[in-house]
Amino acid sequence: MVPEVWVDRYDARLLLDSFHVNDPKGVDIRSESPAGWSDLPSDSEDTFFFSPEETDDYRREKRRRLMGQAREERLRARIEEDGEGDEDLWGGSDEEPDESVKQVMEKTAKLILLAPNPTQMEMKILVDFGEKQPAFAFLKGRWKRRWRIIRASTSRDLKQAEELQAASKGLGGLAGYGDSDDEGSNEEASNKE
Repeated sequence: MVPEVWVDRYDARLLLDSFHVNDPKGVDIRSESPAGWSDLPSDSEDTFFFSPEETDDYRREKRRRLMGQAREERLRARIEEDGEGDEDLWGGSDEEPDESVKQVMEKTAKLILLAPNPTQMEMKILVDFGEKQPAFAFLKGRWKRRWRIIRASTSRDLKQAEELQAASKGLGGLAGYGDSDDEGSNEEASNKE
């Protein structure tokens, strides 16, 4: 029976490869199968035609994948141990905000979408007002469905306004352009005389 060992998640032993202890009796060279890959490690067949660099990369990636899986398992165990679940912090996304919060959402959506870097603007607003004013809880996930709807409609409205503005410009400075052939021919005639 192997004693159960608890390892801290920051333990350096997690970074080491697992050690294989050789059997002191030795391994029988003649196996029951005459030839094949059965007596070799499972990835030997995969790495047979690899160059040494490719083999090292393959093993490094395999070790990274195994460490990632082990980390995910530890996190899952940790969450179960702490009793944290996937419960919604805000009580569901079908909750509707007050009218004042909807106005804040509309103004914030317009400000964010007009910014040169919308993601940075959203983070700045969250940092500046997220903790101080509960109306900005939609940036943390509350009223998620309503926030998505308002943001999409504001984006659509801004695009329509931009298209209307571009269409109303027309030809710009060429709006008063008229036929000037008569004037040009009169000037040429006076220049000839």
